[in-house]
Amino acid sequence: MFILHNGELMQEKDIKLSRQDADGFVHGCFDTTRTFGGAPFRMDEHIARLFQTMSFLGIKSKYTAEEYIDQMWQVLEANKEFVAQGDVWVFWKVSPIGFHPETDGETNVLVNIEPIPFAARTASFAHGVSAAAPSRLLSKPQRSRCTDRVRRVLRAAPGARGDEPASQGER
Repeated sequence: MFILHNGELMQEKDIKLSRQDADGFVHGCFDTTRTFGGAPFRMDEHIARLFQTMSFLGIKSKYTAEEYIDQMWQVLEANKEFVAQGDVWVFWKVSPIGFHPETDGETNVLVNIEPIPFAARTASFAHGVSAAAPSRLLSKPQRSRCTDRVRRVLRAAPGARGDEPASQGER
């Protein structure tokens, strides 16, 4: 399977990340869309949300929205035989390099696809699934997608990113 790593198309098995690069994936952000008949669904909305999340987390993008969309098309085209077998998830993953990045620091960007496991979910459609909902709202922005570690850090930091100070019950 082909992926794009920092703008370079390569086989997924050939990607190489240093320990410092990998640290960033603990506190990066992502967004994903799926394809319908090989065509991405609402990609402009997903890219806008990716930029909103990067801004909120202080991650400076090395690419424009148009470049992220172009990269997605490159990955879909490079994997066209795989995509022809069924719809896929398209992922954009952005993370700062290193654990304590500056807001204008280097970033890692991965664009990849994954098969949608429809067959594995068949029983869920037929019989339903157990679900639980949180008793309180998540930290702002609620429409962002970032790692759970980032959410915990942001919730615990009083006044972080302009939010109201966390109450004792939210920490």
